[in-house]
Amino acid sequence: MRKHIKIGERSLDYTLNFNSRARNLKISIKRTGEVRLTMPKVFFAERTAEKFIIAQWDWIFDQLKNVQPKEVKLGEFEKYKEIARAKIEKKVEEFNKIYCHNYARISIKRTSSRWGSCSSKGNLNFHYKLIFMTEEMMNYVVVHELCHLKELNHSKNFWELVEVAIPDYKRIVKDFKKMRI
Repeated sequence: MRKHIKIGERSLDYTLNFNSRARNLKISIKRTGEVRLTMPKVFFAERTAEKFIIAQWDWIFDQLKNVQPKEVKLGEFEKYKEIARAKIEKKVEEFNKIYCHNYARISIKRTSSRWGSCSSKGNLNFHYKLIFMTEEMMNYVVVHELCHLKELNHSKNFWELVEVAIPDYKRIVKDFKKMRI
């Protein structure tokens, strides 16, 4: 159900979804900039949804600043790919001075659901749209994948490795969980 809210000079259109499996209210921002609020089917009224949007107002607009262009023309992917490669390779080199891990290669891709990945063969893969993210978020993704070279899981040891370079990673992870590619 489409909703609209205006506070001062800023207005926001969002989609309100009811989900019987949801346990909490959750705001997600799609790559197109669409804001969705998912709420449990049972105990929440629409007024609760509006109050929640208002409480998260500044955070929503901060996240909308990070939304990349809606569509990238096919010819532009190659241009962004090379820009992303240069920037990400530099960051991998910079953060790997801390970790000194061996990796096979770095690939820049156009995936549908991941910002980055690390294969068991030591290949690091990154989404080209990372260049549209904040510096902090890009750093986190690079460090996350570098740490998978040592720990190919999300164990306590893995998160301790991440924390070496990104001490406030928990806050960044929360922001990422609310975003979509």
